[in-house]
Amino acid sequence: MKEFEFIKSLKKISPPLPYGIGDDAAVSGDLLITHDLMAEGVHFTEEEDLNTVIDRLFISNISDIAAMGGINGGYKALLGVAIPEWVDKKKLAEAICSAAGKYNVSLIGGDTSFSGKGLFLALTVTGICNKYILRRSGAKPGDNVYISRATGGAQYELYRRLGILNGCQAIKTEIAPECELGETLGYTEGITACTDISDGLGGDLSHIAEASGARIIIEKNALPLPDIPLPDDKLYEYALSSGEEFALLFTASPETEIKYNKPLYKIGKVCAGTGCFIEERDGSLKDISQMGYEHR
Repeated sequence: MKEFEFIKSLKKISPPLPYGIGDDAAVSGDLLITHDLMAEGVHFTEEEDLNTVIDRLFISNISDIAAMGGINGGYKALLGVAIPEWVDKKKLAEAICSAAGKYNVSLIGGDTSFSGKGLFLALTVTGICNKYILRRSGAKPGDNVYISRATGGAQYELYRRLGILNGCQAIKTEIAPECELGETLGYTEGITACTDISDGLGGDLSHIAEASGARIIIEKNALPLPDIPLPDDKLYEYALSSGEEFALLFTASPETEIKYNKPLYKIGKVCAGTGCFIEERDGSLKDISQMGYEHR
């Protein structure tokens, strides 16, 4: 049983939406609540910089709040951490305080423990609901599909560090939660569905298609590509499958006016039917629903 099948098996003990499993964050009253974890050997290695690891933990949670249209800022958090002997506790505390300050997060509690194996981190973050709560399930035929920025750089840098891409130069990647855009979308009438790209554009877009009971087709020529030194076929592969990008992926009715001061890219349409596809330059459709990362 893989990750998403396991999650579906738990829905029988979860209330129906908007309070149950199925979106980037849970809704409770006027609060948005999200939880994410990182385990050594799965999400990072012992050699990785603690500041980078902690930063990604905070980003992944705050990005979920943004994907639900939450209000930017004023987050509260609970932190759980199991610490092995190799970790310098002072440096770990400094990394946590730095990330909390960077993203305007107040730590209000949690738990700590010793770990006989690797470092384990778990973070719960609460945010405030906006005028509209954005979900994965509202996309309708005729809606436009948007992405906030090019994706692919995170996978490129990961593969470069792991030695899978030998001899490739380092690039500067701007991995950050789209807090300002999320708040803008949460205040804009006509945004029908939204998620952040944590598992890959193809896989995350398929979550919207499945939750909405619709087919989504994006256009190859409309997809923004990352500035990385790879041939075209690899550029598209990375753009569609790269995880932990935290760009926002959303749908909107055709008449929606989005007042935002950065570029947004219209990459496709929502149609009647099922599935998630990219339209090739010759007009053929390629299934991209499995392009992304899923834990075993």
